Amino acid sequence: MNAEKVDMVTEVINDTLRDLLKPWNKPFRWVETRAGVSRYKQLLIMVIGVSFLLLFVWVKTAMVISNVIGFAFPAYMTIALMMLPRKPESYAKSSAVAINKWLVYWPAFVAIMIVEQHLGFILRFVPFYLLFKTLFLVWCTAPFKNGVAIQHTKQSPHLEKYYD
Repeated sequence: MNAEKVDMVTEVINDTLRDLLKPWNKPFRWVETRAGVSRYKQLLIMVIGVSFLLLFVWVKTAMVISNVIGFAFPAYMTIALMMLPRKPESYAKSSAVAINKWLVYWPAFVAIMIVEQHLGFILRFVPFYLLFKTLFLVWCTAPFKNGVAIQHTKQSPHLEKYYD
C-alpha cells in the first residue's frame, strides 16, 4: 500500500513538471532533450544539490530553511484540518486520526526547537546535524507511514489500521 502512495505522489510530481502552462516546463524540457535526464531526476538533483549547499555552506540560512521545512507544511495541514466542515459520523474516526497525527507532530517539533535553543552551541559541532534534522522533519510529515504515524500507533495501537 505504501508503494502505491509513493507511486501516486511521483506521478503527480511528474504531471506537474510536464504541465505546459507552468513556467518551469521550458527549462526542464531543454535539459531533458539535451542531457537525456528525466524531469523528475532533474528536480531531485536540484533539491539535493541546493539542500547540501545550504546545509554545509550557509549554516545560519540552513537553520532557518530547516525550521521552515519543519513548520510550513505541518502548519498548513493543521490549519486546513481546523477549517474542515463537520463530517458525518462515518468519517469521524479517519478525521480524528488525521487531527491526532498533527497533534503528535507538534510536540516533537517543539522539543527539537527547545533542544536547539539550549544546546545549539554544542549541536554546531555535530557533523551533519542540520541534514539529519531536516530529513527527520521531512520523514515525520511524509504522506505515507512516517515518524508521526509510528509514534501515534505506539501510543494508540488500535489506530494502526488507519495508517496503512
